[in-house]
Order: sequence, then C-alpha cells, then structure tokens
Amino acid sequence: STRACYPLSLTRVERLTTANTVLIGNTAHTVNPIAGQGFNLALRDCSALVNVLTDAVAQGRPLGDLTLLKGYVQNQEEDQWLTTQLSHSFNQLFTDPKKNMQICT
Repeated sequence: STRACYPLSLTRVERLTTANTVLIGNTAHTVNPIAGQGFNLALRDCSALVNVLTDAVAQGRPLGDLTLLKGYVQNQEEDQWLTTQLSHSFNQLFTDPKKNMQICT
C-alpha cells in the first residue's frame, strides 16, 4: 500500500458515557504516541472500570446504570486530563512550530 501520514493532535470526546456505554482508551481520548502514555492510560481506564463494575455486581446494581458509569468517569477525569495534557505538552516541546508533527506509516 501507499505511505500515509496522520497529523498528531489532541482529541478528547465531550461525553464519555451514556446508559450501557462507556468510552475508554483511544475511543475516549487520543494521546500522542509518546512513551506509551496512551496505552498506559487505556490500561488504567480498564482497571478502574473493572473495579467499578465489580463493586456494582457485589451490590446487585445493573452494570449499565448511568449513575454508576458517571462515577467511573468522575474517578478517571483527572488521570485522563493530566495524561493527555502531558503527552500534548511533550509533543509541543519537541516539535518545530513551523512544521506539523505527523505519524507516517
């Protein structure tokens, strides 16, 4: 196939959850591929969601309950924000502002 390039940019969705649905990992936030921070954040998202769902099962709560899922989002917001901002800052620090940083495959 032909070579393709994709600009690096910070992307975050506005709403991470609805009833019966939770966005995690790169579906929720695209982190520049610097030092594996996106992967690490996705693993922390998964771990936090498993903890919330495990507690819900123990309490007999429905897993898709919006209040339950919003609790997960509130618990992860700071970690997600800090990690995406740190990754974006690294990108800006090491990028020539006159050039667009891209990933080419």
